[in-house]
Amino acid sequence: MASHEIVPLKCPSCGSADTGPSKPLAFGAEFTCAKCGGTSVLIINRALLPVDALQRSGDQVCAICGRVADRKARFCQDGHKLVRSCINRDCGKEFAAHHQRCDYCGWPQEVKPGTPKAYELELDSALADLSNYVERESLFQYVDQPLRKILKIREESGLGKKAVASILSLLQDKRLSWSNKNVAWCVLARMGADASEAIPLLLQRTREFPDDWLCWQVLAAIAPQEVLPHCRKMIEATGRNLDHGVLAIETTAFIGKSAIPMLGEFCGMFSGKRGEICQKTINEMTEKGRKTLQSDSEGSVGYRWLRTDD
Repeated sequence: MASHEIVPLKCPSCGSADTGPSKPLAFGAEFTCAKCGGTSVLIINRALLPVDALQRSGDQVCAICGRVADRKARFCQDGHKLVRSCINRDCGKEFAAHHQRCDYCGWPQEVKPGTPKAYELELDSALADLSNYVERESLFQYVDQPLRKILKIREESGLGKKAVASILSLLQDKRLSWSNKNVAWCVLARMGADASEAIPLLLQRTREFPDDWLCWQVLAAIAPQEVLPHCRKMIEATGRNLDHGVLAIETTAFIGKSAIPMLGEFCGMFSGKRGEICQKTINEMTEKGRKTLQSDSEGSVGYRWLRTDD
């Protein structure tokens, strides 16, 4: 046979030679017959073997050497690995070693966890989960799970802004439990100015429920300029009656250091208990930054200090 001679490969299903490679493999290629549509793989003896026949027999073909191996085998007889573990940190399942995308979660294996592209994919996955949980009644009570995933992505990468609209829609769903509502508010608060879409809803809620200090604190994290005048008014009005004054002072800690000049106006030698609390809050913000909301596994709301440069 001349070195330049080309021998056509015949489809093992129908015998047609009108066949072209559809997926290159290390040892050859996977072929699709143009006539019958059958899919075959080229194996080490240079014969075409129908993929459906392999599947029926419970076998697979090593993508490196072309040897046939049992479907459950982890290595072929030449020692090549037949499976790989998905690098997606939320998956980790095993699938065919030559596949470039996970058979189970769809994660492209060239995208390394912890990279900007990976966080984008994780955020898209979390948003898809959130939509799925909202649409399926049996999953709705667990809607905090994708919310916490979005929060984790935000904490690690700073992404999450495109999730705001979905979270706002969720907050207006009457099925939402008290604990899951708290989780949703905490996610928005952690996003800060990126959650500015939430300002109209928060302002509406503070008008309807002026004593709902959680809303004030979320608003303070997102739009401090909207909250500072309210806190000043509450602190001034209480005088030495600190019932609401204390809550207003505590809320300024969610604004951060920009609230310190206002709090300083209420401090001094004869400022009483109110002045003491204002000065204590000033000292904490100077040392620690500002407060940010967080929710525990039960959906209860707490806070932690967040160091900032503001």
